[in-house]
Amino acid sequence: MNENRITERTRTFLKGRIEYGNGQASIECLIRDLSESGARIAVSESVTLPDHFRLFVPKTNRWISAQSRWRRGNLIGVSFDTEIAEVSSAADGEAKMRELEAEVKRLRLLLEDIRNDPTRIQVLLDKAI
Repeated sequence: MNENRITERTRTFLKGRIEYGNGQASIECLIRDLSESGARIAVSESVTLPDHFRLFVPKTNRWISAQSRWRRGNLIGVSFDTEIAEVSSAADGEAKMRELEAEVKRLRLLLEDIRNDPTRIQVLLDKAI
């Protein structure tokens, strides 16, 4: 096989997500190989993808702009567009927002416990940490 890669790929078995059409469509994929400059992904052979799409890579917790380079059956080789390699998504922001809202709720409950019994402040703070 002719190796045209810039960087060496590492074999992986990561669940990923492909998003295209300005976020209107997305499908799950399996990331089989991964490098700094590209990846080999697996999708159903019946899936048709555009040449350019975004790929979520859980290892880096990032959306990366990608371009299809080749396809053989269910395997697709992609290169990453270096000029916009790290792209955050609305889903990332929503997950962070839920995490922060849960933390705010926990802190409000702690504050309420402290107000109800200020003599137990040290016990409550030790328990919270």
